Amino acid sequence: MKARIPALAAIACAAILSCICVWAQSTQVKIPFSFRIGEKELPAGTYNFQVDPANPGKVKLTNMSSKAVSEVPVPTRLAWISDPPRESHVVFDKMDEIHYLAELWIPGEDGFFLGGTGSMHTHVTLHGTAPR
Repeated sequence: MKARIPALAAIACAAILSCICVWAQSTQVKIPFSFRIGEKELPAGTYNFQVDPANPGKVKLTNMSSKAVSEVPVPTRLAWISDPPRESHVVFDKMDEIHYLAELWIPGEDGFFLGGTGSMHTHVTLHGTAPR
């Protein structure tokens, strides 16, 4: 019986830490405009952005209204230019009136490059909140 207590404690700690890691790698963002991911257009709405620590090569977007899920490949990671971000945010490349999902930043992580556009553009940054 005494041998089981440390094992159970270790399992409990691992479960708690894995929950914390998943939570820390998720953010909700209210996006007031439709936007594109490659050729796919998504409607305005509140989206949950989630990164699976076991597979950081994809970001999962869930539209909180329709529950539609999209997966976005991460071709590369982005290093911090100065200090690491203190809050989550998403960056869009804006060309004419079209918004392209470009970057995801989560505190304590390198950024996730999600595509954007290679043409001349401006940036639109939206800040996220902890998922509910």
